[in-house]
Amino acid sequence: MQAWISAGNADTPIPSAFLLGNAAPCFALIGIAARKPALFWGALAAIPALPVLLALHWI
Repeated sequence: MQAWISAGNADTPIPSAFLLGNAAPCFALIGIAARKPALFWGALAAIPALPVLLALHWI
């Protein structure tokens, strides 16, 4: 998946193996990480930060 995205195959259709089953969410995450790394890492940091910020708000 990573090699297919890194090769710049935006014009070719996505292989069907990447669209079915458990591979689809992985393909989506790898695609976001490759195309928009700041969005990917920001969202990844926001997941544990949200409960911490909510806990600090109520303290």
